[in-house]
Amino acid sequence: MGLPITDNYQIKTSKTNHKIPVINGIHLHSMYHPIREAENFVLNHLQLLRDKKNILVFGLGFVYHINQIVIELQKIHGDDYKIVVIEPNSEVANDCLSLNLLISDKVKIYHGLSHDRLYQDEELINFLLAQPGIIAHPASFNLYKSYFKNFLQYKAPLSAEQVLMVIQDEQIKKFISDRFMNEEDIKVALWDYSQSNHRIVNKLDYLFFALEEIAPLNGDAQK
Repeated sequence: MGLPITDNYQIKTSKTNHKIPVINGIHLHSMYHPIREAENFVLNHLQLLRDKKNILVFGLGFVYHINQIVIELQKIHGDDYKIVVIEPNSEVANDCLSLNLLISDKVKIYHGLSHDRLYQDEELINFLLAQPGIIAHPASFNLYKSYFKNFLQYKAPLSAEQVLMVIQDEQIKKFISDRFMNEEDIKVALWDYSQSNHRIVNKLDYLFFALEEIAPLNGDAQK
């Protein structure tokens, strides 16, 4: 699936003098008090933040909600936390970063990337395998619902050619190219290899199993 199309994008100023991105007529944050809105939003996710020190967020906006998540995670976990944000709109992300709105360097942002590109990023896959908590920013999730749902339902390619394109380790590449003939053979070969002390876990398993390891979406994303 391709990236969603933005027909209209502008930046407005809230009554509290905060910048607010508006996409296709949808305000990604409150025009009255975006900080208070973000604080109330995070209050609804306190138990998840207590349970999980790694958090995957769907939707960047102008990071008012992200900053509140940072504040809560620091209270609970100190510096032992990580946040990954997926944002389909690079224009929003670039403007947000240029405004220096983010308060922490422990936030990794992926923006403007197709699902195939995201699932070729080993750092992201390893993060997903750690079973992060998932928080969906409501305005962003509703705006890009198909993009985020397709990310969660992504099926990695299983053809020999596609798999070998993603693999970087030459030893693993040779092992698989020498042994599999079809889709089911690939799965069997990878499983055999991972069980034979060659330890490909976190290198190739993600091609088939990564999303099965992700914690279920919270209520906001399920609606």
